[in-house]
Amino acid sequence: MKKAVLASLIFLIIISSRLIAQTNFAFSFKGGINYTPMRGVEHDLISWEKSQIDRFNFSAIAGVKYSFNDKHSAVVDFEYQPVRLSYGSSGGEIHYRLKFYALTVGYDYKFSTNSKFDFYLGAGGGYILLNSAVSSFSDIPFSNPDWFKDEGLLLNTRFGTEYFLNELLSFSAEIRYRYVETLKRNKYNNFNEVNISGVSLLVGFNINI
Repeated sequence: MKKAVLASLIFLIIISSRLIAQTNFAFSFKGGINYTPMRGVEHDLISWEKSQIDRFNFSAIAGVKYSFNDKHSAVVDFEYQPVRLSYGSSGGEIHYRLKFYALTVGYDYKFSTNSKFDFYLGAGGGYILLNSAVSSFSDIPFSNPDWFKDEGLLLNTRFGTEYFLNELLSFSAEIRYRYVETLKRNKYNNFNEVNISGVSLLVGFNINI
């Protein structure tokens, strides 16, 4: 039985490697700075003396790209973005930890050049999950925060460039605009909304197979 399972695994690995060799996949890893102004969102932060959100924050993206030809590609991305916010008055402040997870599917159109640089335009849409919790109140930390979840949809457009070091490795730089549905950060009222729509500046590398 074990030999049969081992033989099946070897067979699947061989078949998978041949399929990958016949196609054009790339695995990408990007990180960068996001600017999320929170404009146009009715939230209770504006009614407090002290309110602050991380308008500049970091995100990390891992993705897979399948190229149909030299011009057209399908892209699947997974993104993680942590954000902090706080609000309060002279009597004390509440600090939140927000964690955004996004899964998007998109399309890229590549403008090839005669050099080692390629440029591309892309767009995509997908699903975003927000986990939020109060991390501290008046400088008293919560060791076991009660996480609240909300979910929504997002759209993005992007423009980027790739520099090919060789056939297997390339470096990329990208500017991305993301529109995200307004999400709730807790369940207690209707004025607790948060929105991370904004602009991202990303750099990373791609492994081409």
